[in-house]
Amino acid sequence: FPGDGKSPTMELVLFSDFQCPSCAKFAGFLDSTIEAMFDRKLRIVFKHLPFDTECNPYLDGSMHEHACFASKLAEAARMISGNDAFWRVHDFFFAHRDDLERGKLTLEQVAAETKLDPAALREKMNDPTILERIHADIELAKELEVDGTPAVFVDGKRVDRLAAPEIGFWN
Repeated sequence: FPGDGKSPTMELVLFSDFQCPSCAKFAGFLDSTIEAMFDRKLRIVFKHLPFDTECNPYLDGSMHEHACFASKLAEAARMISGNDAFWRVHDFFFAHRDDLERGKLTLEQVAAETKLDPAALREKMNDPTILERIHADIELAKELEVDGTPAVFVDGKRVDRLAAPEIGFWN
């Protein structure tokens, strides 16, 4: 309930791509600055918008050829072990974005670093509900006319791309 000190009073929806350099910067800013400013009053909802033709049908070509792999793996982690596992994988991918970009991250490496079962992840990544969830996020992005990442919405209102990474806006 709003005002009880435990429940979030605001919602931040973030459309992101694990290979996007600006998304990695924003993820760090969100973690180090924004979350602390709102002291558990902010609910963060991650939405996938990979710029990879493997799972994004609206693209003519892939800008980030490993983004679908990352999205599927992160969703598999969520389905197996919940939101905490998703955020561990999220943080790992952004911390190792350069290795992801070069195609050097394996499922086994991510699993080991995030304390997840690689066999379970591999199996779950093939679950059709994962691709359905990613496609639903992509469809929502299209409906909201999101054409780049990171795209931030606070309580349903789009935050200007230039304002989102600025402390002044959040103050």
